[in-house]
Amino acid sequence: MIVNTDAEVRRINLNKIRITFKTQQELADVIGTTVGYLNHLLVGYRSIGEKAARKIEVSLGLDKYSLDIDAEAEVIESPIIVVGNVAPDELCVVNLLRDLTEAQRKLVIEYAKNIKTSNKQVISQLKQRYTMEAAGN
Repeated sequence: MIVNTDAEVRRINLNKIRITFKTQQELADVIGTTVGYLNHLLVGYRSIGEKAARKIEVSLGLDKYSLDIDAEAEVIESPIIVVGNVAPDELCVVNLLRDLTEAQRKLVIEYAKNIKTSNKQVISQLKQRYTMEAAGN
């Protein structure tokens, strides 16, 4: 198993984000940098440090430390555990996730992270879609 450095993991994750944008210029505009600097980050000429990673996450609306998650690392499977106060519609989404395969769950989570709307709107949209599909519409 190859262990990536934090900077390498961030570079890989930024490249994954890059392909969701039409151009490097579009991504550079969103994160507030030049295309040249962004290109250096993407190809590894410059490493993505802690401060830069947090700035990129904030500008993209990502959770703190999302760029630090190594998708290639070995992950120990664990059940979804709900803690604290959970709204009924949030619990509905959790229950839906439990019924999915691990691969499907990862896709749904990845999709949800890329949506530019608030969590409550996402949950409402997913619940509405699920309700419509369950009703056969």
